[in-house]
Amino acid sequence: LRYFPAAGPITDYAIALRGGDVLGVSVTRAFSFGEAALSVPHAAALLSKKLAGILHSSRTCFNQNLSKQILHVWCDGAADVALLRLAFGLVGPELSASTLVLVTRCENLPELFTEKGKAPRKRARPLKGLKDEAHLAALAESCPLRPQQRRTTAVDTALRAGSRLRGKN
Repeated sequence: LRYFPAAGPITDYAIALRGGDVLGVSVTRAFSFGEAALSVPHAAALLSKKLAGILHSSRTCFNQNLSKQILHVWCDGAADVALLRLAFGLVGPELSASTLVLVTRCENLPELFTEKGKAPRKRARPLKGLKDEAHLAALAESCPLRPQQRRTTAVDTALRAGSRLRGKN
């Protein structure tokens, strides 16, 4: 799927039905980060945000006609499904009219709901472009803008050797 303008909400993927119609599909997870449980206001905010994003992506997608879309919501348990049902009643019809909301309960895959919240801590990396002492010394030695005795000595030696060779001929 391609969009103009490119920045903004997008549809995750599209499916083609037998009759040739194409439906957009957006996927989200309904859970609360942190210790708090999912609440009706949180679920209503999630649904409103995702449904508004679907409307935006339908308007800005220029290589498919996404007049209808599916919002696929993953939930952690039956209580979250009930909360989403209540929250959906709070969402205005202007947001939900062209979108089918599909809720899937997945109780045996905790990673689906925790993978972003408990990411392993990455080891500290050196800053990009940071040079070690040997590299800095090599750079300093090869710098053409700084006077260098070694470089001058090497050039002088070559010139002297060349003039000695010319003198012998």
